[in-house]
Amino acid sequence: MFTGIIEGTGKITKRDERFIWIEPLFEIESLKRGESFSVDGICLTLLEEKLPLKFELSKETRRKTSLNKKGIGDYVNLERAMEANGRFSGHILLGHVDGVGRISFIGKKGEDMILAIRYPPEISEFIVPMGSIGVDGISLTIQRVHEGESTFECVILPYTYEKTTLPFKKKGDEINLEVDIIARYIKGIYKKEEKARREEKILKFLEER
Repeated sequence: MFTGIIEGTGKITKRDERFIWIEPLFEIESLKRGESFSVDGICLTLLEEKLPLKFELSKETRRKTSLNKKGIGDYVNLERAMEANGRFSGHILLGHVDGVGRISFIGKKGEDMILAIRYPPEISEFIVPMGSIGVDGISLTIQRVHEGESTFECVILPYTYEKTTLPFKKKGDEINLEVDIIARYIKGIYKKEEKARREEKILKFLEER
């Protein structure tokens, strides 16, 4: 489990179709083979206990995320899995990308730094004002939603901007999105209840015939 509080960034130093090597640009101690890292919001497993960090990319990861388009020299956000006794400061993230969005605006609006993202239709029901969302692994709060444009906006704090890859982002860049896990569970429960109600109506109808 991750919290979306990015520890720092890393630079891709090598990659091929299956593997990727990342040099963290901050100090990391006590690496353990098999531990989980969030890499631009994607949960990856560390393969070796040495630097640079080495990860394997599954076909699903290459197909469903923006990481497949990253090359040598590109930067990524990094977060290690949360420790059991760690402080919880963001929101629950699993590193399972629900869709890939595209930046429609990043820059200043008045005194605020604004990030606007066009989201894919399959996650539209989870995009709500003041809801939580993972953006390339960053825990953010949705401030405004423009449903007609399939776009949401987040206010970016200076600390978040400086600590992450956001300074390297520009309009048109793809970005990984993970919706709130609690909202996903609520949807699942609602669908089961709806199914049970439909089945109950069918049984009642058959009994009355």
